[in-house]
Amino acid sequence: MLAGAERRQPLWLPGDVALLSSLNLVAAALLVAAAWATTATDDLSLRVAWVNLGVVGLLVAGAGNVLWLLAGRRAIGERRAELLVAPSEVGADDDATAPTRALATMAAPPDRLVSVARATLFHRDDCPLVQGKPVTAGIRSRHERAGRRPCGVCLP
Repeated sequence: MLAGAERRQPLWLPGDVALLSSLNLVAAALLVAAAWATTATDDLSLRVAWVNLGVVGLLVAGAGNVLWLLAGRRAIGERRAELLVAPSEVGADDDATAPTRALATMAAPPDRLVSVARATLFHRDDCPLVQGKPVTAGIRSRHERAGRRPCGVCLP
């Protein structure tokens, strides 16, 4: 196992898991209470009130799941930014600035756009996905005419 992989945090932190679990438990309790109370009464106005409580339960569950997905998206974005930093640029005590440096690298104008034979994407010359591979250089319009799309990692 790589040393960097040992230090890598999980995609979702324990706090994210606890938040999702607690919000889904609250939502489940609201839905069960609403379902039970709705069937236990014949009064239409009370049924509407209990159905409204069930809707609140669905909203709580939805909010918990959205927060869960946003936390995962944030973690994936941080890892994606770390991919763009060359290992020689990051020291042992420099890990905190890696995403910032990677974003600055992404903002730099591309020197040369390249593609690999029979590929569907074109990349910046310094993209980690084409390092060490035989590439063909060309301008953006040439790559687009060939049906290639911009790489999602180096964002040419």
